Amino acid sequence: MSGALAKQIAYLLERSPFYREKLAGHDVDGPLDTLPLTTKQELRATVTPAHPMGAHVCVPRAEIARIYSTSGTTGTPSYIPLTTGDVENWVTGSARSYALSGVRPGERIVSTYNAGPFAAGAAL
Repeated sequence: MSGALAKQIAYLLERSPFYREKLAGHDVDGPLDTLPLTTKQELRATVTPAHPMGAHVCVPRAEIARIYSTSGTTGTPSYIPLTTGDVENWVTGSARSYALSGVRPGERIVSTYNAGPFAAGAAL
């Protein structure tokens, strides 16, 4: 397992009640393909009054800089809390993607992203 992945799993185990329970009994140091996948339904099921955004969230509320929400067209909306670092990473990644597509600072584009304000809005 790569150092970055091992660090991420350690972070999840330290901070997330959901992932501590989900990964219990799994060899978190073994091959990636032996770890369980997570479904949206599982995340939705962890939303409680004590965890209004879900028990998978790994930061205290004070560290949440922005919250996105899905539309809820297929059920209850899901909330996606982001830290300042998450937003900065999203903007950087999106800027790189646009730049590789030929978009330069100051230009305007019509985006055909099927992304809405979550994926496109943070970057724009």
